[in-house]
Amino acid sequence: MRVKKLLPLLLSAVILCSCSSLGRDDDSAEPVLLTGVSAETTAETSDMLSPQRAVVLSPAAAEIVCELGFSDRIAARGEYCDYPEELLSIPTAGSSANPDTGRILEYSPDIVITESPLSKADRTDLADGGAQVLCITSPDSLASLREEYITLAALWSDSPETLADNALTELVKASEEAPLIEGRLMLFLSEENVATPDTLAGDLVGTFGANAAKGYKNFYMPYDKIIMTDPDVIFLSDSVDYFAFTDKYAELTAVKKGNIIIFDGSLLERPTSRLSELIEFLSDNIPLLHLSDSE
Repeated sequence: MRVKKLLPLLLSAVILCSCSSLGRDDDSAEPVLLTGVSAETTAETSDMLSPQRAVVLSPAAAEIVCELGFSDRIAARGEYCDYPEELLSIPTAGSSANPDTGRILEYSPDIVITESPLSKADRTDLADGGAQVLCITSPDSLASLREEYITLAALWSDSPETLADNALTELVKASEEAPLIEGRLMLFLSEENVATPDTLAGDLVGTFGANAAKGYKNFYMPYDKIIMTDPDVIFLSDSVDYFAFTDKYAELTAVKKGNIIIFDGSLLERPTSRLSELIEFLSDNIPLLHLSDSE
């Protein structure tokens, strides 16, 4: 019963790393992945639930697994999975972009968790070694971040939504208490990359008011449209050269008034509940901006 109950939760936030992988012969060397819920697939995917040994290749996923209380199930990690500190004592096995399948299989995992699709060759090697692959969607909103928590919690818990919501309490609180700004807001991850509403960063901007990049997608907004929109407030990743940025956008109201808040961009690169720190930081600095028309 538990399998049938949890499979829909897993499916809601999973990008299939391979299509039509179920229903093959055992010697087909293809991994068993979640592709649907039925009497036949339930039996085949049951081993994906409550895996005893997991290899987690993606930093955000590894952090979430630890946060949910299942770090003891991580047999190996991706080389960039370095937070929280408890992960550092766990051996590495490549990364999402360059998984070391031979080393991964040395740790006899039941499941390999990644946010980047693996190549067919890598999936085949892992399947030959008895490991299943769970490829999770990178979140494009705060709501889909919650779905990622639920997906991972569902691997080990009978109450994945409760576990996820408990882990995200501070993020929800920070979002609800964020001050609203009257005016046009824009977040830059680089000089060219704008947080459009279809992205997690863009959704976060909406926590504070109107995202001036509305109507654009995939982190792209033409330079002339940025100038025409003329944001009143800019959230700027600390990975961006401030002086080059302000020189390029010198005519913007936000630049002229100094209404630029520089934030830790790494929190968006590895989205977890620690986004609460980013929202709180922005909230604390917004009162320092010059938002009055007379200023």
